[in-house]
Amino acid sequence: MQQSRDDVTLNLSDRYKGIDQFLREVMRVATLFENWASEQVAFEELVEVWPYFMQDQFGDACIQVLDGGALNEFDANACMRVAHKLQIPRHVDGSLP
Repeated sequence: MQQSRDDVTLNLSDRYKGIDQFLREVMRVATLFENWASEQVAFEELVEVWPYFMQDQFGDACIQVLDGGALNEFDANACMRVAHKLQIPRHVDGSLP
């Protein structure tokens, strides 16, 4: 998460009432996105190795889509925005916005 390294005023512990709460939010976001992706992503069309791609790209994409202090606002709509930002292929079934 390059933004947190660059922004010396960003204090994750203060924003999340402790680093433990921040880590819980990170896990919630990761679980939500992985569950969303399992239903929406066309994995057969990926050229990247999914775990490595997520490890390298997901955090920065989240920061670009959401304010670094707004992980608690991450929801299914944010999943779609992150997927779009990462240009992840998705199934088209008419149910996606």
